[in-house]
Amino acid sequence: MTVLIPGITPLAQAQSTRQPVIKPADHKEASLSRPDIRTRRERAAPALTALSPAPNQPNAPRTSNVAATFSEPLSNTAATRNALVVFSAQRGGKLSGTAAVSGSTLTFDPATDFRAGETVSATITTAVQGTSGDVLPRSQVFQFKAAVSGGERRQRRLRVAGP
Repeated sequence: MTVLIPGITPLAQAQSTRQPVIKPADHKEASLSRPDIRTRRERAAPALTALSPAPNQPNAPRTSNVAATFSEPLSNTAATRNALVVFSAQRGGKLSGTAAVSGSTLTFDPATDFRAGETVSATITTAVQGTSGDVLPRSQVFQFKAAVSGGERRQRRLRVAGP
């Protein structure tokens, strides 16, 4: 039984009339040979390589800036600068400050220092764009705690020499 599909030449008829037959493997190779597809697949998106303060750090300096370093230089665009968003639960949400791009590092300088013991969360969105034009494939979230000024008080125990 032969099933005829409109627009498709049956294999036997194609061989007898010397029409080229497209095999599934040939079709796959043809689609991958397009330069725009191959170039997009070969390029690597920016990868996050370092965070400062470190994720889950329990005693980050209160005067710290929040920084994310990537595997490639970043585009110094408003979208990339706004891709690092810093939050504080104690202050009720998003913190104000200034973001800057320098080479492969995106830095957020908060308008005011972190509070003692404050839990800070940072989100790096997919708006981060490398100079290659590629963007961060997925958002990243991390948190840390600001150091408590003065630290803990420790009591000294004195030994009294005696009889």
